[in-house]
Amino acid sequence: MPESEETQRVTDDLRGLFAKIRARREDIKSLWFYLDSVKEHHPPTYEHSARMALLAYDIANHIHIVDPKALVFPCALHDLGKTIIRKDLLEKNVNLTSEDKIEMDDHMKLGFAILKHTYEFSAWVMLYADRVNNPSKEIPKIDIKFSEGTRRLMKYCGRLVGLIDFYDAAKYRENDRFSPGTPRRLSPPEVKEVVLKHHKDQKYLITELYRAGILN
Repeated sequence: MPESEETQRVTDDLRGLFAKIRARREDIKSLWFYLDSVKEHHPPTYEHSARMALLAYDIANHIHIVDPKALVFPCALHDLGKTIIRKDLLEKNVNLTSEDKIEMDDHMKLGFAILKHTYEFSAWVMLYADRVNNPSKEIPKIDIKFSEGTRRLMKYCGRLVGLIDFYDAAKYRENDRFSPGTPRRLSPPEVKEVVLKHHKDQKYLITELYRAGILN
């Protein structure tokens, strides 16, 4: 099946991004391996992950607090576990059952298990990002082998990746999360409203990102 214009666009943009970030060649090759597996299984999930990675780079460069790779890698990889989720469930955009939600919730644990031994920093960031958007979830404590500073950094990056994930899903995903029974894509003002509502602790950052045109 031919690739959509959006798939082609984000792929071209990712190539440009990966040429800019200071990463080992083997890491970039590995990133593409994982991303290609997501694209083959479900192109819209790949597009979402790619857009997140691109936005992560812009945000990292704007805030000048973390190395862009600390956000780009977990954003690109955060939905890897969805390669094991049924395609028909990934396509479902209305009336998700409790069983559907339980099955979908497993994707982050699956991605963590896949990545923990190769991209451990990103794997922990992914878990904490998921926790940002699903506060009721319990997650394990970060391994004690990491310094306190590294653990704080993982949690901070998790907050940012969670925000990026929520924003892109609100902007591009057509579902009934905010309009029960009537799947639709939110308007830009509605996206901003729900992002601010669900990430109140990052209100100043969100406002600044909109002011800078990074979010729109």
